[in-house]
Amino acid sequence: MPKTKANSAADSFLARATRIRLWPSSLRHVCVVLALVFASGLLAYAAVETKRWLDPYDGLHFDPVIWKADPGGDQRAAMCADIIGRQLTPGMTLSSISDLLGDSYEQRDRSHFVDGDQMPGVRTVSYWVGPCSWIGYDDAFLFLNLDAEDRLVSATVYGY
Repeated sequence: MPKTKANSAADSFLARATRIRLWPSSLRHVCVVLALVFASGLLAYAAVETKRWLDPYDGLHFDPVIWKADPGGDQRAAMCADIIGRQLTPGMTLSSISDLLGDSYEQRDRSHFVDGDQMPGVRTVSYWVGPCSWIGYDDAFLFLNLDAEDRLVSATVYGY
């Protein structure tokens, strides 16, 4: 296409327009960094909330007052991961566990479970933690497997 005066004026306008920046480059960089930080924070928050939604047994630190006052509520279930990870230690006696969690545990018949013969220890006691689904069905329990001297071998959350 032959260059005309109108074309060259339009070309020079476009050349000038591409050189003009609305914001200084340092301000643009700051805005981009702030947007990335905000998006990262939002994604981290969403990941934590998703984990809480997917794992109802994690999310609260153990509080003995709430544990004993909330048998079968969602707060008791949310403390189970903290209880297993930080409060209960292998070798702990059943009497010290009941001092911590209360004496509302039940003796479990291991033959009731398909894998009962594979459970560690020689006997199992459990604390009811409430329903393990959002619709209220399927009870969940904190299972404590004990040795012959009533010392903790392992602990887990079990629902059925």
